[in-house]
Amino acid sequence: MDIKQLKYFVAIIEGGTITGAAKLLHVSQPPLSNQMRFLENELGAELFRRGARHITLTEAGEVLYRYAVEILELEHVAKEEIGSMRAGQKGNLRLGLVSSCASNELYDELRLFHKDFPEVHVKLFEGNTYEQMEMLRKGKVDVAVLRTPFPSYGLESVTIRHDRMAVAAAKGKLPVTNGTLTLKALEKRPIIIYRRWEKLVLDEFEKEMAVPEVYCVTDDARTSLQWAEAGIGIAIVPESILAWGKNLETAFLAEKNLASSLSLVKRRGQLASRVAESFFRFFKEEEERVEAERRSREGISDK
Repeated sequence: MDIKQLKYFVAIIEGGTITGAAKLLHVSQPPLSNQMRFLENELGAELFRRGARHITLTEAGEVLYRYAVEILELEHVAKEEIGSMRAGQKGNLRLGLVSSCASNELYDELRLFHKDFPEVHVKLFEGNTYEQMEMLRKGKVDVAVLRTPFPSYGLESVTIRHDRMAVAAAKGKLPVTNGTLTLKALEKRPIIIYRRWEKLVLDEFEKEMAVPEVYCVTDDARTSLQWAEAGIGIAIVPESILAWGKNLETAFLAEKNLASSLSLVKRRGQLASRVAESFFRFFKEEEERVEAERRSREGISDK
């Protein structure tokens, strides 16, 4: 089995017929049919059934198609990365980004990085944390911006921003506050929680011996804010997400355990492109600079 056979196989499946694939690949039909017979003989399984108008994948064919698509995508990625290494600080950076990312710190660093590396171009892949972790694992992105909590095993990370957790609601829907609220104050009020923080928030309610009324659990922090704007409930979100809201009353939660951070993450010990390594190092040096400034302000010695 080789790359050419996999390309032919995927083209047949996506073209619907061998004839359609032959036209797409600009090859004659007999060699294409022969390659598929060789592939089926090698694997010892029928991959698809040939119909009058279209082909139908067998169970074995469905398995091969899934892996073939990944293999061909990785082949493309490998060629891009090698090209990027040859070019030094030129090329593409495949950056994963979670939907709950709204950070001036991140955008400032991106602008500075672009100034220093003007010939690096970003290919952005958006999705939730679980999708980003899977793309990192499969090598489909070089680095990803994730929001805690996430499983950190096998990963190296740089903190971009620490966020307090906040609440947001339509005007008149929040309890009277001086800018800070406890979870106890949210009892008997409909709350909207982003799914990834559901356990964290509910555990904290339990510690405070407060009973939450969870009206809605969302898959996107932006949806939480939109529902809050509509007057449906009180959204619990990280501080930086508030920038997306309009006409909202907001307050910070008093519970110190409720916090979240944005982190730049890469696979530990995995060879990345020079561009990706430069990008990660750029953010790491900035994190170290910010930490050094904090320690200096607070009079903390390095000794």
